[in-house]
Amino acid sequence: MKQLAIFILAFTVITSCSTYNQIIEVDDPYKETSSLKIKQELKGKSDSRTGVNVYNYDYIFYASFNYIANAQSENEVQMELKVTTPVRNESLDFIIYFNIDGQKFKLEANKTSLVSYNSPLTSSFSTTTSDDGEDKNSSIQTTTETTTVVSTFQTMKHTFTIPMEMYDKIAFCEKNTIRAYIGNEGIDIKYRWNNLYPLKKYFNQVLLQEHNKKE
Repeated sequence: MKQLAIFILAFTVITSCSTYNQIIEVDDPYKETSSLKIKQELKGKSDSRTGVNVYNYDYIFYASFNYIANAQSENEVQMELKVTTPVRNESLDFIIYFNIDGQKFKLEANKTSLVSYNSPLTSSFSTTTSDDGEDKNSSIQTTTETTTVVSTFQTMKHTFTIPMEMYDKIAFCEKNTIRAYIGNEGIDIKYRWNNLYPLKKYFNQVLLQEHNKKE
């Protein structure tokens, strides 16, 4: 129990300096809505790649959860899943799976976007040569060369609706994994405790909002 308390304290200190894993509540008096948001940085491991990877992951995914509550329509949680890769023919699949404590849920994207951008990398070096003769007026020549390498990346993003039946599953789960695909490449996004704890806390707050709405 003491070790758990120390871990939670350390986790709170670390995440307080980051925009990730922070639950943000926003009340909009004009639209008469309230929302709960959380952003997470997640590591994805491909099952199609071999060899030693010192980082123990192949992709970094960014997940954003947004719950909007209002009196005019049914409340729901939207999840945006985003990943950036070098430009390739394959794209992020519209289907993902949640594996929550061994129970699988299939989700299909309702929105998508593909953004490509260039990231120029510039390097330069200079060389200096001089005449070693005794003439004081000997010339000194400096040559500078600049090389620009353009790397093109693409950002793939899908938006999914989290069904209400998953709220309590996530809120009280022990393990959670998202299974995504880029083309035929399967990627497991396993939740570690530093990401799972705030996600569980987030969905507990969503459940509380849902409970208050029914009263």
